[in-house]
Amino acid sequence: MLKYLDDSEESVDQSDNQGDTDESIRHMERFNRLIKATHAMSTIEEIEPLLKSIKKTTVELTQTEACCILLYDEESGMLTIVASTFSDNENLIGCSVPFTESIAGWVFDRGTPILNRDVDDGGERLGYADKLGDFEVRSILSVPLKVGDRAIGILELFNKTSKIGFVQGDILIASTIASQAAIAIEHVQQLNHVEQKYHHLLELNRLKDNFLDAAVYELNTSLKIILGCKTALRNKTKPQQLHVMLDNANRLRSLIDDSLNVRYITEKEPTLNMGFFSMREMITSILNEFQPLISAKLLKIKAQFVEGNDQVNIEGDHKKIYIVIANLLSNAVQITPVKGIILVALGRKEQTVFIRIADTGKGMSKKELANLFSDKAKTELQSNKPYPGLGVGLQIVKVLVEAHDGDIQVSSQEGKGTQFTILLPVSHSV
Repeated sequence: MLKYLDDSEESVDQSDNQGDTDESIRHMERFNRLIKATHAMSTIEEIEPLLKSIKKTTVELTQTEACCILLYDEESGMLTIVASTFSDNENLIGCSVPFTESIAGWVFDRGTPILNRDVDDGGERLGYADKLGDFEVRSILSVPLKVGDRAIGILELFNKTSKIGFVQGDILIASTIASQAAIAIEHVQQLNHVEQKYHHLLELNRLKDNFLDAAVYELNTSLKIILGCKTALRNKTKPQQLHVMLDNANRLRSLIDDSLNVRYITEKEPTLNMGFFSMREMITSILNEFQPLISAKLLKIKAQFVEGNDQVNIEGDHKKIYIVIANLLSNAVQITPVKGIILVALGRKEQTVFIRIADTGKGMSKKELANLFSDKAKTELQSNKPYPGLGVGLQIVKVLVEAHDGDIQVSSQEGKGTQFTILLPVSHSV
């Protein structure tokens, strides 16, 4: 009997030792997989494959039913879901989670993990439980994604697949994954930022090259025409030759204006120096400035302003709005044939001011109209293009109008002319 008990105890000890050995082997295998997985993360250079790798590694090594990755968005000041393994993943992506009264917010602020082994509120403190559909949240492990002491997001795990539930070792593994994932995510984000800057510089360089090519072309063409008319000045100036010279002088003026303003095309949000001014006074001033060119071509200006003494005051950047109107009027003067008509209208409708400039030039085809503000139009150098100059003036106009929360509308008919309408918000103080 004693022998039996001794044999039994020895058998139990051997069984326990074997169990410990098996458990150690499993831990070692999981540790090796963790090393390989985190190393693989560090080699990924695109965000989507990286997030996919983090999700796969997390659910496999922690043996959980689902996981969710949230990143801090500096612009909104919110935690935003960027990836998950939930079946309704598409509805989750882009959802913002408030910092207050949410598990993720608590973990992000304190920089420490939190484990809830028995969720009794249906996961309401998640901040996005209502978007999980039929998924039942029983337990949650939330760990910070940290680079050094700085949190950049949260990794949340849901429901262990085993009956044991989350244990201390899961917190260690999840924290290790989160630490390596955070470094990998920031690395990819920095790479993307550098790549965007690089492509932006390439675009600036391309614009510079195209600009110089166009400038040389325009200067050469205009100067040849002006020099070709010099004999007219030695003898008796003929009106037709004078018109040609003035047209080309105006082309040189457009070239200079575009040279000064081309930088606005590459600015995502041009800096605006806001102030109050009268659109009526501005348009009158621009018409007076162009009067010599208008008179030389015997053009007729039909000005239609708001009745009475309404100055149509708006709040905006005076210099940039001036560039918009002057550019459109310069185009109209160039395009309109001798003795043609140009319409300049100013009015308001409710909370919107409209400026309309229409010419009686040759107009544009549907194809030309469709490409008017495209990149193709920027580098158009053909002498028969609908609007001469560098081909960047209208892009400048569009950028500056949109910077004022305005809109530009264009209509044209071949053989009859083109009409531009600028819509700008009325100042709130008016």
